[in-house]
Amino acid sequence: MVNLLSRFQQVRHQMLYLSLLFSVSIILFTVISCSADSSSNLLGKWEMFAYDGIFEGKMDGKIIKAPPGTVIEFFSDRTLDYERQNCNWTILEDGRIKITSPFGGVFYGLLQGDILKIGLKHFRKNK
Repeated sequence: MVNLLSRFQQVRHQMLYLSLLFSVSIILFTVISCSADSSSNLLGKWEMFAYDGIFEGKMDGKIIKAPPGTVIEFFSDRTLDYERQNCNWTILEDGRIKITSPFGGVFYGLLQGDILKIGLKHFRKNK
């Protein structure tokens, strides 16, 4: 009887180990999938709709619009085109987007839902 109980405990420990391993695998898969999704969500053209926190709409009774035609385009080869400059981009571990200009300037952005924020500029994805 003691031997059977000992075997049962071994099987139970193995099952707990396998379920823990499965749970960790699912979590890792989810984290990796989310990282890939943010990169693919970034690809394409984005048009600026606000600058310096002033969004389209009314401010002091006046209609405020962002400058038209300001577009940034992200490519899958980790380059982007912004105001005729070819820059490089990467997604950092903390989720921020690091943009490096050919002149050595470094800018940081953040994708929040369907809004891309780079410094004081706010962009919407062109559809």
